Amino acid sequence: MVVVDGALDIRPRSAVGSLERALPRVRRVILPEVGHLPWVEDPRDFREAGTAALR
Repeated sequence: MVVVDGALDIRPRSAVGSLERALPRVRRVILPEVGHLPWVEDPRDFREAGTAALR
């Protein structure tokens, strides 16, 4: 499982942290210049995060 997280997301950081801790074998990728919609705001890095998780 990969969780792609935008550093500028308005959700509380603790919400994503608790999701990360609750999932087994999870990898978290934080995109620094992205908010709540990483697939829209930074599709290239979002795609790379997903591709890397599948390797």
